[in-house]
Amino acid sequence: MTAVADFKIILKHPLIIGDAAPEDDQEEREIPFRLESNFLIHERCLLQYEVRGLTVANQNPTVEINNKTVGNISVNDITGAGNDYIADKVWFQQSMVVEPGQLKPGNNTLEIKAPSWAHTTTHNKYDDFNIRNIVLMYKTDSRR
Repeated sequence: MTAVADFKIILKHPLIIGDAAPEDDQEEREIPFRLESNFLIHERCLLQYEVRGLTVANQNPTVEINNKTVGNISVNDITGAGNDYIADKVWFQQSMVVEPGQLKPGNNTLEIKAPSWAHTTTHNKYDDFNIRNIVLMYKTDSRR
């Protein structure tokens, strides 16, 4: 069997995670995506994405695929004079490994949970942030 690399763009444009999202009380966002049957289900995959504005969360936001935790998005903890501006304006590239068996051929769902922050109020519960350019890189069976 010859394995080759392929990728799936799950989300290209920025998406707000948190209660600043256009929809009410977005504690979590679900992003459906589809994989063809030729990806190798027993191989690791790489999930890559860009994050902006995740600066004051109490914990790193959880990422799930098909209701299984894949990992966490890292808070952009830049300290020092003037760095708050940078963390809110600059996109930071991050990635995580998706273990074998978490994905399936056909329909899948990526879920990202908004993190709380120290100054939580009734109308401002989460450290709102943006995510974009979510790409899944995986191996495929070239014979299919």
